[in-house]
Amino acid sequence: MIAGNVSRPWPEAPTIGDVILIVAALAAAVMLAFGGTNAAAPQRALVDVDGQILHDVALDGEQTLVVTGPLGTSVILIRDGQARIASAPCSGQFCVARGWLRKSGDIAACVPNRTVLRLTGGAPRILDGVTR
Repeated sequence: MIAGNVSRPWPEAPTIGDVILIVAALAAAVMLAFGGTNAAAPQRALVDVDGQILHDVALDGEQTLVVTGPLGTSVILIRDGQARIASAPCSGQFCVARGWLRKSGDIAACVPNRTVLRLTGGAPRILDGVTR
């Protein structure tokens, strides 16, 4: 073997192109992790059961909505410009675990009870749950 002809699969030090690529990837990851949105405060909460809108209420007050779906009664709380499903008759309770919805476009759904809570108004989110 000749000393000067040793082939390495990578250079000894990263090139400027490598550094730029790594920095760009890290910046994209940080933007996606922290939302990267410019969502304005939502104005309204829409509640629909089985595809029909039952409530369209402003988020500027404090109120409790009681809606009945195929499985039973769901309780929705609205307070301080945010909303949540506080209780539902479903077994999984994923809709309750979703917690407070704060941004325009946020959704909580109780699929077994066919109940959907959606915040609307303000600027839409640039990134949604699918692109995160």
